[in-house]
Amino acid sequence: GARLYTPRGNVTQVHEFLKVLGQILPLSKTLIKADGKSLPVAYDFDDSILRQDFGEINDTPLEEGIRETVGIFTRLKLAGTLDVKDLET
Repeated sequence: GARLYTPRGNVTQVHEFLKVLGQILPLSKTLIKADGKSLPVAYDFDDSILRQDFGEINDTPLEEGIRETVGIFTRLKLAGTLDVKDLET
């Protein structure tokens, strides 16, 4: 009888995400690209039951979320606790 919730968030196209990421981390423009057809994945979730049960949910703007994530990974890397061996080529 437990409920499973999926927050919808803001639906953003990949090219828009990459544009914002590139503004925050210019090096990403040379490291990350998206080509080809879109993948058929679910993205536009209905979170009406979540909002019904818990009330309004605060959304994090894309730029703020990217900056926060970059900060987390930067702190982990500086602390020596970020394992990047899978990224080495």
